[in-house]
Amino acid sequence: MFKTHRGMLLSDEEVIDSASNYVYSKMVEMDLSLPWFHVVITTISGGEESKQQVMPGDVEMFEYLIELAKGQAVSLDVQVMLPPQMTGRDGWSMERLASLHSARAKDNHHHWIYTTVSGEVFSCGDEGALSLDSTSVVRLIYPRP
Repeated sequence: MFKTHRGMLLSDEEVIDSASNYVYSKMVEMDLSLPWFHVVITTISGGEESKQQVMPGDVEMFEYLIELAKGQAVSLDVQVMLPPQMTGRDGWSMERLASLHSARAKDNHHHWIYTTVSGEVFSCGDEGALSLDSTSVVRLIYPRP
């Protein structure tokens, strides 16, 4: 989940479409070191292509967004922002997502398993790292077309 400070909110004069129901911010912050997503949704309406960028802060919101986009989106381009404790790198890493699975280990601990286009596999869950081979229940949430 993202948060913003009141001082970062844009005033109506700074917003192009101030009549909308949206609140605009100059900056957002994330409280937890968990993966989040950058999704570009491409749609065609009236013969014109448009792109919308959204950044769901957790898997549940990402899954909800994918369900909403079904039947409307021409394409989804998904990248995942992975925290350093998942990758072993010295900072956050943005990777193009190939697939996302919800999995249960044989000891019943829950995990999210992220496979990137480069073939790397990262997991985030209740207990340590996990691979798809060591799971008892797997559900595919996102497959890259």
